Amino acid sequence: MLREDPGEWPGRALREGSIGRSVVLGGAVLLAIGAGAGSLAAQEPPEAPTSPTDAPSFEDLLERVSRLEAERAGRIAPAWLDGWHFHLIATEVVQWSTGADAGTGSDSDETRSTASFDLEISRPFAGGAGEVYLSLEAGIGDGLDEVFAFGTPTNGDAIGDADLGILETWVRSSFDDGRWIVHAGRLDLTGTFDANAVANDERFQFLAGTFVNAATFAVPDPSLALQVCGHFGDVGEWTAAIADPGTDDDPLHQPFVVTQFAREFAVGGVPGRARLYLYRGADAPRVLDPARRARSEGWGISADAAPDPDVHLFLRYGEQEPVVAAIERAWSVGFTASGAAWGRPDDQVAVAFASHAFGAETRAVTAGSAAHERIVELQYRGRISDAFELTPDIQW
Repeated sequence: MLREDPGEWPGRALREGSIGRSVVLGGAVLLAIGAGAGSLAAQEPPEAPTSPTDAPSFEDLLERVSRLEAERAGRIAPAWLDGWHFHLIATEVVQWSTGADAGTGSDSDETRSTASFDLEISRPFAGGAGEVYLSLEAGIGDGLDEVFAFGTPTNGDAIGDADLGILETWVRSSFDDGRWIVHAGRLDLTGTFDANAVANDERFQFLAGTFVNAATFAVPDPSLALQVCGHFGDVGEWTAAIADPGTDDDPLHQPFVVTQFAREFAVGGVPGRARLYLYRGADAPRVLDPARRARSEGWGISADAAPDPDVHLFLRYGEQEPVVAAIERAWSVGFTASGAAWGRPDDQVAVAFASHAFGAETRAVTAGSAAHERIVELQYRGRISDAFELTPDIQW
């Protein structure tokens, strides 16, 4: 995923409305394997000494032994892979619902599972002035979202039965000593716009869709896009993008356009980062009268802060045009804390709450329904090894 910091890797639902109430229990198993240039770089063997004075030093002998051990372990790759970075991420999610009523479309408890596979490949340009990136994705299953009619998905990692395909592929270039950065290609805009250090990745952070991105951010799926970012020191960072809206209309006639201003802040000595974004998309069918169309547009705020190295907070708020979308306003808050207090610094506990306000046309279509939907998510992410995590998760 395209992120605010291209080199950054994430380390680490009370649902109430006309559909009734339910509890969704889930668990995620994550396997992440990475390889970088250091472990993939093939090295030529040193030339044999031609005289006693050319005999290898003790340090040279140690280096040769290490190289032979690495080769024996299968960690030496062809020289043409030098500089490439690979990350393979496999996620299995098993969900079970209890307490659902007939309003959800099911009169019994349900169990569903999903799996996703992501392969991310990147290589920086010489001198660090850019990067090429490719992300491949495959998936199995829709999860409980094929059963329940919630406003946002309970499983943000569910992508259905999808064969291996390209999720993102782009080129990044920087100019003016890194002050300007340009991305071009097939982009996932959600890693930059409405980004958040605490809640922006369903694989490593919260699972419910509303905590991955705001429910009011009507961004298209990854598509052909051009993104420009300017850094202005203490003033902040400005980013803008134009993308194919993913509709049947001419993308040049009504492209998806989004702009964002981001800035670091400190309140009472607590550091953080805040982002304000506005977007405008293509015309979409109205909720009350699909034969008529209106422009999709909205705005939002996304902020995160770290009052302690082991504790991180997040806040989101957004609004969108309600005549073309079910949810008019949405806000969410939450926090994560490491397990350092109980001797598990690589573990993480996370809690989040969200509230969605449905638009007037949506309420008119679903007469008698509640005006709001509320979501709570609790999870504990347990680090089993450097490449394996197990995460019990509950949404209410």
